[in-house]
Amino acid sequence: RQIGSVIENIIPAIKNHQNDLFDWLFEQKFTKTIQDKELTQRLLLVSSENGNPHSITTIVDKGFDFLSLDRDFCRRIIQGASKNGFYKLLQFLSIIMNMNFERDNNFGVFDYESSVYFGNLSIFKFYLQKSSSAIINNALTSAVEKECVNIVKYIFETDSARKRVDFNTNIMNTLFSNSIRLKSNYLFKYLIEQFNKYQKNLFKKFFISYDLLSQACYLNKVEIAKEIVSIMIECDNENKRISFSLPFYNAVIAGSIELCHFFIDKKV
Repeated sequence: RQIGSVIENIIPAIKNHQNDLFDWLFEQKFTKTIQDKELTQRLLLVSSENGNPHSITTIVDKGFDFLSLDRDFCRRIIQGASKNGFYKLLQFLSIIMNMNFERDNNFGVFDYESSVYFGNLSIFKFYLQKSSSAIINNALTSAVEKECVNIVKYIFETDSARKRVDFNTNIMNTLFSNSIRLKSNYLFKYLIEQFNKYQKNLFKKFFISYDLLSQACYLNKVEIAKEIVSIMIECDNENKRISFSLPFYNAVIAGSIELCHFFIDKKV
């Protein structure tokens, strides 16, 4: 079988959405090998990654048994569409693979890192619907890391989504740490606002810590460092003498004259 030449010609047609060329190649070279599961899977994966419903529909029409696909491949094909932002294709795939999802009870198919990868809120909502009871900590931390503001705001400002976040010290550390690395300070300030609103006690307890301040100083994030110092002093209910030697050292390493002056002026 000249499978190699078939692949070599048909994959560019899928990627470039040259549907007439794909149809001709499929009819001439591929129809007799529709039962070649490995080859068909490769075409399906390329189609999902490149947002081509036409080629997938053709494979469906030729009678390919989608129930023969295992859970891992279903996950990969869903990821392909999700990570590249193809919401309509994702809906289409969920229809033709619905029996696969029911068989596996959606377990392991919809991973939340993929749901926020492209920053498409509709895709994220789709995942929420398909996996209605899963904890979405990974989605939230990934959304902050990728600066998907619309998704972060949706999670915090939608009761049903916010209730699926397991708020604890670890996730707060990750969220704020991820936000400090971003060019913009917007999400860092937004997180402070939301934690003060929904998780105030845990927030106050968490911020008596130097890790984030040291990180902000090391990255020369001046405004964020000042904000953290202000919060730490405010949250120090026991009136302890707080030492800022390590953050000050990191400010020196970063060459931040402004932060060095700030620490000296605050006498901390």
